[in-house]
Amino acid sequence: MKKLNSLWLFAIVLLITSCSEKKATPEEEVRNYGKYFVEKLAAAQLDSLTNTYPDIAKADSIFPIQSDTIIVVETTPGQYDLTLAEGISLQVNRTDDGKITVTESKGLFAFPDDKVEIAKKTGMWDDNLSDAQLNERMMDEEFFKYIQDQIKKKTSNILTVGKQVTPDPDMWDMYYYPIINSSNQQVDASDYEIIVWEGYTIWDEESDKFLSGGGTRKEPGKTIPPHGKIKYDCVGTNHGGEIVKGINWKLTSEQLQEKFASYTGNEYQEYLDSKK
Repeated sequence: MKKLNSLWLFAIVLLITSCSEKKATPEEEVRNYGKYFVEKLAAAQLDSLTNTYPDIAKADSIFPIQSDTIIVVETTPGQYDLTLAEGISLQVNRTDDGKITVTESKGLFAFPDDKVEIAKKTGMWDDNLSDAQLNERMMDEEFFKYIQDQIKKKTSNILTVGKQVTPDPDMWDMYYYPIINSSNQQVDASDYEIIVWEGYTIWDEESDKFLSGGGTRKEPGKTIPPHGKIKYDCVGTNHGGEIVKGINWKLTSEQLQEKFASYTGNEYQEYLDSKK
């Protein structure tokens, strides 16, 4: 009899326990999946997520996530926005039988800082795109080469030195070199220096012959307006003369780009148009 009573008691306990266990709602299941997703990211176990989110295999790097709060919003029946952390979210699909898959993510994929900076300044970056779509753009090395070629083209021949000009043939020892600004921006005097070579020829009594030599020096630049030019005056003598050999930039490559080849925000569209 005691054995029978014990069996009845066990059955009652099972019944009470089963009745007290509340089945998780679809929203709770999605939130639990979000916690699982964050745990796998923290453990660097991306392979465990590819079954439910195949596109994660395309990521070279993932932003580290530290989050105690998972926000779930049902947008349409079976479709959820799952926020894992600030700026990082998943779009999740849950079927009627409880199968959960990720259709896209935003803010999860990490890209090189230098490429992100260029992408944001050239119109390549679009916050409305998913991580997979942004990844496809950021993998386009041809675009980044195009950008570097454009910068080089705009900054390589900003200043050029023209041929020697002698205004008065009777004053052959007085002449100048034009320095020409081909850019749309003013070149300030502090931006560059003028490289001048000064040669000489002298009679050396000890060797009983003429000796020639020379050296270079740097002279301060002069302000040149957009598409304008200046004249650098030189003096020549029977024993030598001056030649303007070129200019030396005092600006860094970054400063040159910022001043003479700054981004307009239309570069990515221009690149796409150039491929049509």
